[in-house]
Amino acid sequence: MKKYFNYLLAISIIALGFTACNINPPATSKNADITFTLKSGTKTAIPSVDFTKNPVKNGKDTLYIIVTNNDSLPYNTNPDSLVPIISGNLLSSVQITIKKNGKDTTINYNASKPDTISFRDTVKIVSTAEDTKITRTFLVWVNIHKNDPDLYTWTPQGSEIYPENNAVAEKLLFFDSLLYLYVKTPANVKLYTSEDGASWAGNALTNFPNSFDIKYIVRNRDKLYIAENQEVYVSSDGISWTKKDAVTSINHLLFALNGDVYGVSGSPNVLQILDTTLVTWTKNLPLPTNFPVDGASICATNGTAGNERVFVVGGKNASGNLLQTVWSTENGSYWTNLAGINLFSARQDVAAIQYDNVLMIFGGRDNNGILGLDNYFKISPDYGISWRDSYNNMLMPFYLMPRYNCQVIINDDKTKMYFVSGQNESGFVKDVWAVMKNSVLWETQK
Repeated sequence: MKKYFNYLLAISIIALGFTACNINPPATSKNADITFTLKSGTKTAIPSVDFTKNPVKNGKDTLYIIVTNNDSLPYNTNPDSLVPIISGNLLSSVQITIKKNGKDTTINYNASKPDTISFRDTVKIVSTAEDTKITRTFLVWVNIHKNDPDLYTWTPQGSEIYPENNAVAEKLLFFDSLLYLYVKTPANVKLYTSEDGASWAGNALTNFPNSFDIKYIVRNRDKLYIAENQEVYVSSDGISWTKKDAVTSINHLLFALNGDVYGVSGSPNVLQILDTTLVTWTKNLPLPTNFPVDGASICATNGTAGNERVFVVGGKNASGNLLQTVWSTENGSYWTNLAGINLFSARQDVAAIQYDNVLMIFGGRDNNGILGLDNYFKISPDYGISWRDSYNNMLMPFYLMPRYNCQVIINDDKTKMYFVSGQNESGFVKDVWAVMKNSVLWETQK
């Protein structure tokens, strides 16, 4: 019996041996693909970079794979100080070929201790799979912004844009996808319209109150309004106007906010809100002490949280004193004087606008006359609290002559700013400039 058991044991061991011989060893990987990104080799960090791989084929065979970043690296990124971050599945080797002193130089990539290399030229990466037979060739090109994305381009669009030489006031609005420039002379008011600021078409107005102060024309969504005393005029096209009588008398309109039209009445001044259906004025919201009564710039735009706000900048108070205030409101009933740090000098007849989340003021006059270029263009990166000279990459052309009452407007998609006319010692300038920040321009062309 014992002999029989030993016999079975021997057969089992032999069978197990045969079974063990038939087990396949683990297959080696044939995947030579890689993932690729970059990090900065200097103290200056670069944002996360996404790369796209595009294979170049000859029939079914892939010759090589082009790798390039979707968004260009920041302006002034040093292409000689970038660290490649390469990973793959069980790769046996990764070799990088770069240009060095005009010659190709190949180095072995060390994933645990990657080194800085130059991406000034195309970089070739050859990865080899674990099986040492399959390879992939990647050609990497790193895009870096060649132009400063924060640079403002000032482009002259036109001069002598209207024929009148006796203008006494101008008012610019962006309406119905066009630039609308109202020009007032001692005899009448005429409208000039343009798509781009270069060529302008004249339009005679119908039923427009020529005696009203045109700087208080207000756009409220798809309609334009102007009002004085007990008269309110409304237009859907800016050309034909309809008169509506109101019981309450007001001085003039001030702004439109969140779909409401606001006017000023009385002395001391209070705000009234127009019921556009019944043509009645309501609310009587008191305005703050030291609020401007003339010469201020009014800008309705978005605030820090994206909600609509109104900014009222500079001007003169009821005592005739020039102001350096920036009053702001979200509802007309509560006002805050934001200006507090590094204020611009007191001035009137400025133009205030918000472009690319920066509040700006242009031009104006003080007690000594028209402000010069050294004190002409001020910006507030924090929505009116602190003010400074414009950055060097925002500077206006030195030959753009100083002026007051210049007309500045942003188009509806908030990409482009138009700087139009205004007055100097010789009268109205009648020129047009289009202004765009490079990064905004690039975004619109994607």
